[in-house]
Amino acid sequence: MMRYATFLVLLGALGVAVAADQLPLVPEHQPYTARLAVRNPHDKAVKIARVDASCSCAKQELGTTFLLPLASTTLDLVVDNSARSGDQRLGITCYLSDPNLDPIELTVLWRVQPDIAVDSLTATADPLARPELAYRDIYRFPSKVRPDELHKLRKRIRLASPPESAPKDGLRVLGVEYAGDLWRFTAQDQSDGSILLTAVARDVDAAVSDGLREEVATVLTNHLHKPRIALRFITYIGKDAGAVVLDPDSSREKVKRD
Repeated sequence: MMRYATFLVLLGALGVAVAADQLPLVPEHQPYTARLAVRNPHDKAVKIARVDASCSCAKQELGTTFLLPLASTTLDLVVDNSARSGDQRLGITCYLSDPNLDPIELTVLWRVQPDIAVDSLTATADPLARPELAYRDIYRFPSKVRPDELHKLRKRIRLASPPESAPKDGLRVLGVEYAGDLWRFTAQDQSDGSILLTAVARDVDAAVSDGLREEVATVLTNHLHKPRIALRFITYIGKDAGAVVLDPDSSREKVKRD
């Protein structure tokens, strides 16, 4: 079902899109859709040359790129909500063909109700509570360690479904698919219905080769809309682990040395 939100759109230097009084609430397994009104505030015709969004997860389609003075068009927006939860913010920029005119800036706000929220927990974080925003919706787990210190490998991951989207018999982890030999996974049911997934070294005394490992562990659940959760483990093992910088966002060189 398409869900449209209504926005007041101010153009150029005048302002940004203003959300309705209540943020639209959309389940994680459904895309967020909105129809925005884009108005030309100028006393001459303009042409929209390009539309950019602040996230590649967004797709947008303009009704028309040519606007007469004070005329309006629509911009249909579709955003993939996968692996998201809570309040969301998306910026949209409509660049005009006339470089002397400011681009049209819009800000879109909505809220995602997670099917399963996936959070990273620090060593001392309360496993019964969601962590601060920086640790929410984490699906990638970088680590660096010396080969003789595999006991330091440890990740704590909290899986939780809000009551509105949880399975009737409660959230369950059915297993973890993992083809590697470095990590071992344990799922523990918690008193609030969430699950604490712990990843540690499978054998702390194992002889492991130096280098970078990029592996995927897939968590199997009983959730209808999120039966598989792919978690990426990016692990550097080397005697110089303390001196390198691990950049998981880099597509070319994830391990950087001074």
